[in-house]
Amino acid sequence: MQHCKYCSYLLEVKQLITDIAVNMSGIRDTTRVLKISRNTVNKNSKNFHSDGR
Repeated sequence: MQHCKYCSYLLEVKQLITDIAVNMSGIRDTTRVLKISRNTVNKNSKNFHSDGR
């Protein structure tokens, strides 16, 4: 993964959020591991659930 200031827009990060959500980790765990905003995780998890995966 690239080192950038705001990495949450990268497809790799969105895929990691999805992978962590599948493993039933919480939002706080996800934000701590990926070092991104809680709101970013919420937005992506809502998209994850609306896709029906």
